[in-house]
Amino acid sequence: MDRNVIYFNVPVFPIAVERVVDLRLRGRPVVVALPGAERAVITAASGEALRAGIRKGMPVFRARKLCHDTIVLPPNPTLYERASHALINLLDRFSPVLEPAGFGHAYLEMTGTTRLFGTAKDAAARVADEVASRLRLPATVGVASNKLVSHVAADVIRTAGVQEVCPGDEASFLAPLPVRRLPGVGPVTLEQLLEFNIRQIRELAAVPLPQLVTVFGAEGVHLHERALGIDPTPVYPPTAAPALLEEEALGEDSNDCDLLSAHLFQLIERGARRLRSTHSSAGKIMLHIRYADYREAVQQSHLAPPTSHESRLFAAAQLLLMKVLTRRTRVRHLAVRFGDLGPDTEQLLLFPDLRDPVCGIQPALSRTIDRLRQRFGEHAIQWARVAFAGVKSPDAASACSPAPIREPFLTQTGAAAGFWCHAA
Repeated sequence: MDRNVIYFNVPVFPIAVERVVDLRLRGRPVVVALPGAERAVITAASGEALRAGIRKGMPVFRARKLCHDTIVLPPNPTLYERASHALINLLDRFSPVLEPAGFGHAYLEMTGTTRLFGTAKDAAARVADEVASRLRLPATVGVASNKLVSHVAADVIRTAGVQEVCPGDEASFLAPLPVRRLPGVGPVTLEQLLEFNIRQIRELAAVPLPQLVTVFGAEGVHLHERALGIDPTPVYPPTAAPALLEEEALGEDSNDCDLLSAHLFQLIERGARRLRSTHSSAGKIMLHIRYADYREAVQQSHLAPPTSHESRLFAAAQLLLMKVLTRRTRVRHLAVRFGDLGPDTEQLLLFPDLRDPVCGIQPALSRTIDRLRQRFGEHAIQWARVAFAGVKSPDAASACSPAPIREPFLTQTGAAAGFWCHAA
């Protein structure tokens, strides 16, 4: 029995969702970027913006120069998450095994479902029609014998529709495409391939396997298989633990360690507050920075035991900051991801040392600050580390108000108002 895998893709998912909510955004150049700074980096751009020369990762001020009519929207992750849940719930009706691959992306294992939904191509068309009619989201859908080829098939479609690659045609389908189309070929690998004048997938497939292994090591085997359209990876149901993300684009690029440390503390404080609001703790913390020349660096650390206290989280994050700052180039963007989330069940000490900020004063102080801000507002109290460094918080009205509840994605009330609450 031939295997059938569908890759479902909603191009530029955040903007597609925003256009469902606000019809006036359709047909206009739209980008998504953090509010409050012209140097904020664009995280999503519509097709109209791309045709105007705007690209993902470009600062907002440069995008405005290229296209004066550009509409800049702040990220609304609460809305995107609800829309993604609605999409996944709809797709789950068509496949016994579904693997979400990010907002607006999912793999569907369709092997053995012919009696229920017809051929894989017919099922893909039916899924796309159902999503378009119920959620009003356009989609490109790839159908192939494995995840890799179905992913590429969906990516090469310029407009909404279905692209099928028949079993046995995987290598010939991939051959004329550029190597950057292969999933798993990142900037570093792509640069190495271009140095060897390997620009198309057919050229990569023609390189003998021993030579690829000599240059890329074990990764050379995977490159060879991908170039031939071979991917035995199964479709995995979602099992990954959730994570929280806090990020900020600096108003002005800087390599001042004190200022970066203050911004980092602000991110940590916001994340710790979100953890406490859900009675969760983080067992891993990851720091991601983007320099002014758009090069990036990442460091991560495991926390034992997991915690939701600013003191421990910041101590680990500050060590990561020292490790990640290996260049003299100014920093433009900071992001902190809290992973390995679990219930906040930190073991209490029978005789705690109250002079220790981790087990003594800090937890009670954090809870008191949370209550003060909940009662008197976000800017009622702030840490001196942040205030004296001149770090400003986003506007409280825009940062803390939950997204309005609109159809067709939103079928439940009670949006998570604390999701975008930024501490002062």
